[in-house]
Amino acid sequence: MRILAILRVAYPNFYKAMAAEDYSDTVLLWCELFKDDPFALVSAAVKTFVASDEKSYPPHIGAIKEAISQLTAPDAMTEMDAWNIVRGKM
Repeated sequence: MRILAILRVAYPNFYKAMAAEDYSDTVLLWCELFKDDPFALVSAAVKTFVASDEKSYPPHIGAIKEAISQLTAPDAMTEMDAWNIVRGKM
């Protein structure tokens, strides 16, 4: 709930028209999909996303999972890098 509270403050126009039941469902989904991730890491990923957002649209779960990956392994090879190696373009 604390993560979505950050998003509600950062993107008030998106969440203001959301029905209570929809918000509750959103909380449940985020809780389920981030249950194994430390709160501090998820919070840092969300804040990193918000700080660099240029679209003014809240992140989806996959974007935050990607931000977590970047925070925990910033030099890791991306999927595209791997395909480029396989295709012989690197």
